[in-house]
Amino acid sequence: MAGFPYPLGLFPGDAATNRPTVATSEPTVGKTDDTAAIKKAVAAGKAWAIIYFRPGTYLVSSTIETFYGTQFIGDANNRPVIKAAASFIGLGVISTDHYVENGGTGSDGNAKQWFINTANFYRQIRNFVIDITATDQGAYVAALHYQVAQATSLQFVGRV
Repeated sequence: MAGFPYPLGLFPGDAATNRPTVATSEPTVGKTDDTAAIKKAVAAGKAWAIIYFRPGTYLVSSTIETFYGTQFIGDANNRPVIKAAASFIGLGVISTDHYVENGGTGSDGNAKQWFINTANFYRQIRNFVIDITATDQGAYVAALHYQVAQATSLQFVGRV
């Protein structure tokens, strides 16, 4: 991770950050499914983590969910590509919320979800290209399922 531009110039282990930093595994250049490896990195970081994506193309077959307080940061000089596979299943390639399957009705009368709209904070996604060109046009796959943006940011995120 040499040369990684950590926020405010702070690095892992610096007492001022007090946040776990997790790097994803090397991308497979879009040839094999990277979904499990990315989800493993996100789970290892838990909430309030910084998940760093190295440059390259990551092929995903299902939604990658961000946890509360989590930052997804791609290389600023060579933005990684998150490419949805032709077989992709999910609402968005990256999502800030999770709907509970067969979970019943939520407090707002809609499907039950992990975060209600007014309690969805502190996420950041920056320095990515999200490619949905291989997905089924009739499946209505979104590059981002970004429910509500309170104390959150999207920076330098492009869609193909």
